[in-house]
Amino acid sequence: RFGFSYGYICRWMATLRTVTRNVFLYSLSTVLQRSSSIIFFPIFSFYLTKGDYGIQSVTYFIGNIAAIVGALGLPNTATRLMHQGDDAEANARKIFGSYVLVIVLLNTVVAALLLGLGPWTLQGLLNDIPFFPYVALTACTFPFIAVYNLFKVYLQSTHRGTRFVQVDFLYFLANVGCNVFFVAVMRMGALGIILGNLVASSVFSAYAYFAFFRHTFLRFDKQVLREGLHFALPLVPYILLGVMTEWADKVILNSKIGKDASGILYIATMVAAFFTVLRESGYQALIPWFYQQYGKLEKSYVDRVLKASFAGMAIFALCLSWFAFEVLSILSSNADLLAAYRYVPFIVNSALVVFLGQLLNMSVMYYKTNARFLFMTTLAGFPVNLLMSYLLIPHFGIYGASISYFIAMSAMTTVSGVLSYRSGFRIDYGFYIGIVVASLALSCAVLLPLQFWTLFALKAAVAIALVGGFYAYLAKHFPVQAMIQSRLQPILAFAQRYRR
Repeated sequence: RFGFSYGYICRWMATLRTVTRNVFLYSLSTVLQRSSSIIFFPIFSFYLTKGDYGIQSVTYFIGNIAAIVGALGLPNTATRLMHQGDDAEANARKIFGSYVLVIVLLNTVVAALLLGLGPWTLQGLLNDIPFFPYVALTACTFPFIAVYNLFKVYLQSTHRGTRFVQVDFLYFLANVGCNVFFVAVMRMGALGIILGNLVASSVFSAYAYFAFFRHTFLRFDKQVLREGLHFALPLVPYILLGVMTEWADKVILNSKIGKDASGILYIATMVAAFFTVLRESGYQALIPWFYQQYGKLEKSYVDRVLKASFAGMAIFALCLSWFAFEVLSILSSNADLLAAYRYVPFIVNSALVVFLGQLLNMSVMYYKTNARFLFMTTLAGFPVNLLMSYLLIPHFGIYGASISYFIAMSAMTTVSGVLSYRSGFRIDYGFYIGIVVASLALSCAVLLPLQFWTLFALKAAVAIALVGGFYAYLAKHFPVQAMIQSRLQPILAFAQRYRR
């Protein structure tokens, strides 16, 4: 009746399979990149001091800001523009050829300005971190990383998911290999990390040029650039504010106290990355389910799923906060770094608040009416983080930075809640606020002045009770056992065949 041909259905199914495969591949790559700092922490923490981690924290912030300014949001528009018209490949050669020239030029200018003005303008921000060689060498990486990142955008835009993961995995191995060589063999400390990034990014930007960019139309196409900037420039302030909100407390901590304190907070953030990886995976799984089912299922059932998801995340956040000291003790033999466990509860619970904000933003995107106001979240978060950091850090040090970050994330989530409510989405706000307050309060139990084994036994007993109670709740309200059996069925069938 609808005039769908067999060929159309086959093409649609092939596209669906491609998208599904690429989602898995991109998720795998993202998890690998995010967890790399945790995976190799036992190696690097043996050679790096807390001051070295502080240098990494500040140089990463400078690199993130430079990446936004040096790209002007152009990579975000490439996928949209290349599929205008019938010849996507010709559009890609024209668009990416123009973009790579502009991005290389902009990043070179940003690097030159940083090298020329940085020793004077960044003196207060850097505090006890020398501009030369750390920041100067970081500036040299800007053009190379920009070219490689643009190449990855091309691979994603053309659905080359397998090649994307292969190239990104090789880059990951090269980067880690260079870092290990310069840090563990050459004993260059934080400088070795920066130098390793420079070597890996320069090699893979050269690969990107010979593999793709030299086959494009390498010229400044005014029409392409005008159209791209028209879409991209409005996004730059929003992205820039997001990065500054994320890093304001860490940078101010370094400027007020020094790189050692900044390094300890950076390590606490690395431990919290265990939660961040799980949070992002859970959020990515919830998005398609929510969009597909919200209008079809009973609101009470959707509400129960969201509550269960948030409660499960809160329990994991609580357990990670409680056992951060044990995790650090296992991962690192450097006793100077163990102090980071004290600040993990605030960082992890900040991430829990962010997860709540993501759930609210998801509802805003579903209703669409207030989606254009989502920039107000970071517009609120940045000044709050900035103000609270300036007020709290001079008096409370690293605790002040951690609490400032928590307050800033709470401000962003509050704005998300207002937008969600205005959109027509209703949730039990008291439940979610109560979970956050309880999680933060209980997480701070690690600061109690108790003997190690007494505190460990108490934490373990409560954690087991919480996990057991949560599983009992899930089993009562959801077909958990059936889902587990369905997942285990292939494994059990294989085991039976193997025994025969």
